[in-house]
Amino acid sequence: GDAFFTELRRQAPHVVHLFQRPKKLQAYMWMQAVELLVVFTEIPENFFEALQGLTIRHVKYGVKGEYIKPFGKAILAGLEELSGSLWDSKTLKAWSNLWHRVSSCVGRSLNVGTNLITVALVNGDVDKFRDAIECAPRCDRMSWVTRVEVYGSIMSPLYWAIRDGKFAIAKFMIQDLLALRADRDAYYY
Repeated sequence: GDAFFTELRRQAPHVVHLFQRPKKLQAYMWMQAVELLVVFTEIPENFFEALQGLTIRHVKYGVKGEYIKPFGKAILAGLEELSGSLWDSKTLKAWSNLWHRVSSCVGRSLNVGTNLITVALVNGDVDKFRDAIECAPRCDRMSWVTRVEVYGSIMSPLYWAIRDGKFAIAKFMIQDLLALRADRDAYYY
């Protein structure tokens, strides 16, 4: 795990803030990431099942698709250090190809799951959340406040905010949901 974090600090110091947990836990999570890569080659269906939860967690952590490339370089450096003399050009090519395939899936998932509403939720920013739903048509505003899709999974932003202790956003959502709105066709609440 140390080689991974050293390389990550070198490649992308701007993403190191995402790794705030204790080192032992981070090392365990790093090994889980490597295991997920292996699962991708052996049982792709299991990988895609795990990808949904992984994407949701990473959206909540504030991970962006652009972080994938330096993360991949750090993973390859960590694997090289772990492999020692077994690491050769053939091994590098195999792991690089695998990482490329996996990172494409993860990157697409992160980009789809990251929208203005999820970013505001992750940051706990009421003003950005207000701005995100401000452009919603009156008839759709309620569903924007109560549902967000992240890699095929429907989540409730209200539940998400309460569970993560972002009570200012939760309060704003409840007030917004209880507001009456109208246009020439109908009343919306």
